[in-house]
Amino acid sequence: MIVDRLKQVLDEMRTQQSEVDAHYPPEGLSFPEEVAQMDEFIGPAHEFGAAYECIVANLEAAPFKLSSAAALALLEAGLLMRYKTDREEDVVFDLRA
Repeated sequence: MIVDRLKQVLDEMRTQQSEVDAHYPPEGLSFPEEVAQMDEFIGPAHEFGAAYECIVANLEAAPFKLSSAAALALLEAGLLMRYKTDREEDVVFDLRA
């Protein structure tokens, strides 16, 4: 279930390469390299948390446009993994305390 949702988001991101390529700095990973890394995390490595974090970081770094279905898939993946955040701006959502 988590794999399917992460793949759904990543597949939608893949379709937007021409719109986001310019937002990847030359000193970092290119968009295709980022996608390959996320594919590896989702597939053989089974590192779903790392894949989720990479997807979110990429969504924050470039002007992707997600459909409502993909946005919900990402939310569901995060909820299924009980993903927690330590970012100060997200403290209101942290139920650990």
